[in-house]
Amino acid sequence: MSPVDFGRHSEDYAASRPGFPASFYQRLDAITSLRDSRSLDVATGPGVIALELAALGSSVVGIDISAEQIATARRAAAERNLQDRVHFAVARAERTGLDANSFDLATAGQCWHWFDGHAALTEVRRVLRAGGRLVIVTGVYFGGRHDKRNRKLAAKGRMNSQTLPELEAILLEAGYDDVLVHEEWKKGWACLIAGKPTG
Repeated sequence: MSPVDFGRHSEDYAASRPGFPASFYQRLDAITSLRDSRSLDVATGPGVIALELAALGSSVVGIDISAEQIATARRAAAERNLQDRVHFAVARAERTGLDANSFDLATAGQCWHWFDGHAALTEVRRVLRAGGRLVIVTGVYFGGRHDKRNRKLAAKGRMNSQTLPELEAILLEAGYDDVLVHEEWKKGWACLIAGKPTG
């Protein structure tokens, strides 16, 4: 799949794309304590998830293929005085260049469909510590001109082009365990949470 460069409109993307609600971060904190954790946010874009994780006490690395998105994320980190808690770098989800067994949590928000899924799952497993968690999250934006379509997708439980059960099966096949599906479509989001085996 050829990459799409969202960096051409990075500032608009940062200003206009809504983040996930507090209930999403509460769910993350319930599965792995965010305070003093180490987190990786793949395809971080302007740092929406990475910055929230940093604000909640995690030490975060955010990666994206777009240098413009990374520059925007760095500016946002400085504006929020979080530059000591989050580091942004240009890298691919399929080949991060990061140390093995170094993260407690990896997040992928609204982006999994852009990756070579098998390669990204293998790479994330490599960088997660034993027992670490991968969270693939999608949001559905209600309101606006796409409200009717988005409500239909939410009602069907679809995450982009795959259903949650389809993605669950892919995670299990890739060697993850303890796969959980968490749906809060009425709040506009759903996620899959998968663990790196401890054995």
